[in-house]
Amino acid sequence: GIITSKPVHFLTAAQKADNSLTIEELKVDVGASSRQEIEEDYGIHVGDPIMPDVTFSYDEKHGICSGKAFDNRLGCVCIIETMKALMKETESLAVDVVGAFEGSPADDFYYRTGVAQGCLKKGVQIRHMDNSYVANDAFMAYAHEVADKYGIKCQDAVRRGGSTNAGKIHLTHQAVPVLVLGIPSRYVHTHYNFCAKEDIESTIKMAVEVIRGLNEERIRHIMRQDVL
Repeated sequence: GIITSKPVHFLTAAQKADNSLTIEELKVDVGASSRQEIEEDYGIHVGDPIMPDVTFSYDEKHGICSGKAFDNRLGCVCIIETMKALMKETESLAVDVVGAFEGSPADDFYYRTGVAQGCLKKGVQIRHMDNSYVANDAFMAYAHEVADKYGIKCQDAVRRGGSTNAGKIHLTHQAVPVLVLGIPSRYVHTHYNFCAKEDIESTIKMAVEVIRGLNEERIRHIMRQDVL
């Protein structure tokens, strides 16, 4: 079916001025001409569930993925690939590894270059703050150090809205340093998203090298224990 809205030609002047659209005003048109046809020929009845039919695709020429719910299917991909990259190094790592990533909203379709903070093909997004979280500046500096050392493309973000699990985690006990890494995705929380394959790879690379580089001295520095 086609999710519809009333064409502008049939709107009153007041409706045009309001320009809002509620979920109650959305209809699904399957092309039928009567209720009888819908029920008997299409087999559709009151209360039947519906869902978006979106197929994942990859544009190899441009390196762009298209699909649904990239927030947070992208995060799941990064968790898996990061774990796979580190699975043979568990004995040498200074930390226990658990996974969590963010599929961040891209804003490059709405803001000009230099203002946008979530651009496709500009690398992993490092979030400094959002509605529930303020980053540890030592952790931020370490992330940028890793990016410079390994040539990982990254972009910094400061958000007024939105939040992640970092909001709760970074307030746990006497504070837990958190590094929020995100893969920019256009139109998150909708059925059709775009993301760049190279941004996914940058995010995985950043996570892997940050974890590999952690040792007692680095952790103490991030935790500020070395200056207490």
